Amino acid sequence: MLLAFALLWRWRDHRHGTGWRFGVYLVLAGTERFLVEIVRAKDDRLLGPFTLAQVTSLLLVAAGVWLMQRLRLPEPTTVAVPPALRPQPQAQVTR
Repeated sequence: MLLAFALLWRWRDHRHGTGWRFGVYLVLAGTERFLVEIVRAKDDRLLGPFTLAQVTSLLLVAAGVWLMQRLRLPEPTTVAVPPALRPQPQAQVTR
């Protein structure tokens, strides 16, 4: 998880949409948890060769990938600028 933290910290100023890094976190945490559960000696199989923790990890990875795809681009600015705040062309002063 320290490598995941370092990667997420490096991407803290990335231009993707809000919440995209959370999707990256879900993918990294789900992958890490899945690998830990492979090594762990526990025999409570749920779906064929997969334990409940492995299935949950795969669901986290799937949710993270879905979130990353959905929030791939930054949100467009939807706030309208009031006319009083728009830049006005400067009038040429003649002397």
